[in-house]
Parts: sequence; C-alpha cells; structure tokens
Amino acid sequence: VYVPTDDAIQALVDAGNLPTWTDYETAFNAGDEERAEKIATRIHDFIRYHVQDRAVCINGGNVDNEHYESAKLNPKYNRYYSFTVTADANSYSVTDQLGNTRNVITNGGFYNKICREYWIKGTPGSETATLESSSNAVVHLIDGVLLFDDSQTKTKWRD
Repeated sequence: VYVPTDDAIQALVDAGNLPTWTDYETAFNAGDEERAEKIATRIHDFIRYHVQDRAVCINGGNVDNEHYESAKLNPKYNRYYSFTVTADANSYSVTDQLGNTRNVITNGGFYNKICREYWIKGTPGSETATLESSSNAVVHLIDGVLLFDDSQTKTKWRD
C-alpha cells in the first residue's frame, strides 16, 4: 500500500482534483445520492490505485523496473492499471501510468510497515472461534500521489 504524504494529497484536493469524504457527506445529506456516488467512486478509484498486488520491501531483494498491478480496474481493457517498481537494499521507487516517479520516504521509519488483517468466525476467545481469513500488506509512505490517467488532474471532480 502506497500512502502519499499529507501535503501531496492536500495539493490534489486544493486543485479540485480529489474530493474529500466531507464532500461526499455534504452531497449525501443534501439528498443528491447520484453526486455522492460519483464522489465516492472518485475517492475509491484514487485509493485503489495506491494498492499493489504483491508486496515489495526495501532490502527485500532487488527489483528492477518490474510491473505490478494495482487494485484499480481499467474498464476499457478489463485489466488492472499497473505501475513500475524499482527497489534495492536502500531505496524504492514506483512509477505510475503517467510516468511520474514517486519515492518511498525512508526517514522517519514510515516504510516496510507490515500489517496483518484477519477476521474471526464465531465468538472471539471461545473454543469454537476460528480464523476465517487473513491478508498481509506492506505500507510505504511516498513523496507524491500516483495517477492512473490524466483525468485525475485535468478533470475537476465538481465538473
């Protein structure tokens, strides 16, 4: 999972290219469910393009310009948008569909953060509770946003 800096996301919001959940709530509470759905879709698409299909870590082995798929489906081709990753023992970069290269920020320790998510079926702590599903993710802070097409910067979400 790639997490852009707060400043990078705020710049996209300030430019009118990315709505916020407050924008969604405003539209929804005003009864404009169609607009609220469009806002939610734009936010979800942005987030999905920041999720990669396989984990790569700094110092987890060299990766040289390898393509990975995101969780954002390209409806035109019915395939997931991809990005290109390069990583080694000391650095990590990801290049989006528009050719923007973003670097994993290594100071501050916000990289290679391993997360685990699981669900328990039954009552937690009981003898019959079972682990239903689990997933692993590695989270990295990056120095900018990832874009899957130019509509994310050329089209204002309010339009």
